[in-house]
Amino acid sequence: MDRRRGQRIGYLFKKNGSWWLQYRDYAKLRPNKAGKMVPEHPIVHIGACEGPGKLTEKQAQRLAWDEYLSKADQVTKYPASKQTIADFVAESFIPGLVETLKPGGKGHYAYMLNKHVLPALGKMQLRELQPLHVQKFLALKLKAGLSVQTALHIKNTISAIFRYAKSMRAYSGDLPTEGVRLPELHVAPRQVMTHDQVRQLADALPEQVSILVTVLAETGMRIGEAMGLRWKCVRAKLGNC
Repeated sequence: MDRRRGQRIGYLFKKNGSWWLQYRDYAKLRPNKAGKMVPEHPIVHIGACEGPGKLTEKQAQRLAWDEYLSKADQVTKYPASKQTIADFVAESFIPGLVETLKPGGKGHYAYMLNKHVLPALGKMQLRELQPLHVQKFLALKLKAGLSVQTALHIKNTISAIFRYAKSMRAYSGDLPTEGVRLPELHVAPRQVMTHDQVRQLADALPEQVSILVTVLAETGMRIGEAMGLRWKCVRAKLGNC
């Protein structure tokens, strides 16, 4: 059969009206008579080669690659893909990416990883996780009452792990989140407070907080921008007026 670059050896053949594949599975090793560890050579069914729904040789080759040979190839080219998700996160993802983020980003990933991703998926190897696993996992989260927005954050966290794994040559292939679908996200329209409502809220708060609320409402600044504001910046701005 035609071989892609880097593909492990596989033998595609016809038997009893079906396509079959025999290949070397480097993820499953066993000792031979000499005691040397060698890969197993499983034979797997690919599809029909006769009758309704029959596959052409090219179609059978594509299925053989997608379902078996690409995974076997990944183990030999990227041995780190046998690492568990939890180990990769602890040893590479957190120190290499999460620790470079601002406190807000660190906190977000810590929550998503420890609360959702690692308890359910941490023991799986990187190469084992498939879109079907992620789809079922997120469906269970939605069924348990999580919002679509939270499920989207979980999906994005999984994507970030595997994108980083690819950049570190610890994983090869499509992300396990590709093709995973979530219900449409409906965002409620924002309610804008009137000037009188802002004054009423400010009057009900302690003086320092009242001033902060008024500044945020009147300028449109974010809380981080307001907390970083200094008098020298205000004076400089007024001096340019």
